[in-house]
Amino acid sequence: MGEEVESYRTLVDHSEAQFKRQGSRFIALASAVKQREHVEAQLAQAKARYPDATHHCFAYRLLLRGTVEARSSDDREPLNTAGPPILRVIEGRELLNVAVVVVRCFGGTKLGIGGLIRAYSDAAKAALDEANIVTRVPRVRLKLRYPNTLTGVVMGVLHRARVDIDAVGYEQTPEVRITLPRAQRQAFEQQLQDACSGRVEVLE
Repeated sequence: MGEEVESYRTLVDHSEAQFKRQGSRFIALASAVKQREHVEAQLAQAKARYPDATHHCFAYRLLLRGTVEARSSDDREPLNTAGPPILRVIEGRELLNVAVVVVRCFGGTKLGIGGLIRAYSDAAKAALDEANIVTRVPRVRLKLRYPNTLTGVVMGVLHRARVDIDAVGYEQTPEVRITLPRAQRQAFEQQLQDACSGRVEVLE
């Protein structure tokens, strides 16, 4: 795992744009996504919406447990003429948790390698130009379990760390559910275990 991402830019929801180039129609669909399944759903939706299109190319960048995952597909276009150019646009805008699907309806005139790269890049740029972009902080939800005698100490650490307390339970074993910025997790856990002599169970 690489260095934790403290904040990132992403889309508020979705946006789209389209244009024609030498007879071919390009439709770009940009979406906010959080999981691979969301990307698959966006791609399936594009295929259902434009079933007669000759190509459904895409790229995405996801933040998964603190690690950036990126993938692209040319969908039968010549190698590296569609997916990678779309991905470079996403990377150039420094966006995460974003997928862009570009649909091409072939118009009878071949664009050539350079023409395809420019067309798919321009389509992705056009969709992202229409998007509302926001900065978000990656967060993680944790469950803490500890002996009853440590309740006061744990609550003191939580208060000083200013984490969000989502739920508190006091059955056989006290349990607290919290949310905090992922980048602060390691330092928080160290502080908690130091205060409690390592007697807190931390679960994600």
